[in-house]
Amino acid sequence: RMNTSQVWCITLLLSWLGSVHGLSAIASSKVKLKQQHQDKPPSQNSNNPNTYSFSIPLIKKRPKPESFTEKFIELWNDPRPVSSLITSNDRSNVGERENEAGALEEIPYCIISDEFEVEGEMFQILMYPRGRFVRDDNASSSSSNNGDIIITGPASAYLRYLPNKYGDEIDIAWKLRLSCCSTTTIGEDKKTLSISTSGGMPRSNTTWSAAMTFCTESESVESVGRTTDWGSSSWSANEVCDALGNSLVAEGEITVFDRRSGESSFSWPILQNGAMGAVNEAKNAAAPAQSNVQRDYRVGEVIVPRNIPGLDAEMKALKEQFVYPGIDYRIMTMSDKDGNPIFSSKCLNSDDEKSQAQLALRPCGWKTQQQLWIKNGMKTDWPVEVNAGSLSKVTTTRFNSESAIPRIVSAFQRDWV
Repeated sequence: RMNTSQVWCITLLLSWLGSVHGLSAIASSKVKLKQQHQDKPPSQNSNNPNTYSFSIPLIKKRPKPESFTEKFIELWNDPRPVSSLITSNDRSNVGERENEAGALEEIPYCIISDEFEVEGEMFQILMYPRGRFVRDDNASSSSSNNGDIIITGPASAYLRYLPNKYGDEIDIAWKLRLSCCSTTTIGEDKKTLSISTSGGMPRSNTTWSAAMTFCTESESVESVGRTTDWGSSSWSANEVCDALGNSLVAEGEITVFDRRSGESSFSWPILQNGAMGAVNEAKNAAAPAQSNVQRDYRVGEVIVPRNIPGLDAEMKALKEQFVYPGIDYRIMTMSDKDGNPIFSSKCLNSDDEKSQAQLALRPCGWKTQQQLWIKNGMKTDWPVEVNAGSLSKVTTTRFNSESAIPRIVSAFQRDWV
């Protein structure tokens, strides 16, 4: 995944070469999804979201790039170490597995689904059977007592947006499951693969959920909830690789809250739209500590709690929910006081309603901070659901200068856990 500086370094290059969709989309057939409530019109605002169900086979290995431009884009976006990509004879495969017939088959680094349409916007599922960061054939394998190869580590699945033109973006929430055919004593049955953690709410051991703004790649800034592809490494690589020959399917739901076009950082007024507009808004997204006005939140953004003089009771209550100052938390999903999913608290009519919005928080880098949560007595899985009113006066964003010192202090404290 590209970081922010890399994205902006090639923005002009992408503008010259053409749209990201045209460069990186992979030829495949297209599927139009079925809307769950056929009588509703396409989503025009976040108060009237539509939900669509999908079930897409995961069969096709991602084709090797042919042109120089395609090779450049693939190498640039590949999260694996450059050294491993250069020395690899075939970076499109990541080892072998034994199929049901006992023969060895190559494990593809990436499997792509057909493109599917949601309200005129195109999406695709990307599956990485051995994870996005696996380096070589033996990086995540071990042998059992009977000589069978056991693949360790996570598998990853991502939802990818294919914009029709530069500046298109769409606000969505989605749920994703992986299933396959399982052979039982009474024949074949459908099996849903388990996950280690469920993303947002509701918690589940089979369904991963989240919400983000999907946009053109060079307009994505993940810290403010903007991305071109997003997913999780919550599946077992061994379980996914076993399912490769058993009709592996990605299924779930996509809820559309809003769609926009022309969201470019370079459109007029300059730096007020697209990614830069979102960053500028995040820089000022901290409510005054003594104000009764509720700060607005949106799903996908990263917030940072901080200690505020006179608000010790509020911070103590948050710590009881494992929300600590200086730690980055991403808002995975959000709901109103009645439990209805929302994309932003801006859609709520009053400060009272905004204060009762429920934010499902998950710490960024939570896998590397497990010892911290164990030490502090956490026994449940992430996310934790927190009332927006308890966060409004004490949270800021990564782009606000007030988050710098709390984040530095927190980093030192975690190093000594």
